[in-house]
Amino acid sequence: GDVVFYDGEIGLLNYWGSNLADYRSYINRLANLSVDVLLPGHKLFTLRDGQQHIDRAISALKKLSVPPTFI
Repeated sequence: GDVVFYDGEIGLLNYWGSNLADYRSYINRLANLSVDVLLPGHKLFTLRDGQQHIDRAISALKKLSVPPTFI
């Protein structure tokens, strides 16, 4: 599914079966991949600098905050 969206937004975490600790672990796998194109299944996409959107979400999660969520 969608892990991170444009501008560092993440998917909803308030539904049954979601786990923030697991999400943090999973999204960290996307660090340092030099992603250029980001094509989430919803909302906006970008054809360059996709990694900055991923890094924005990772940074927020490392600060123990939750990035904006896609509703």
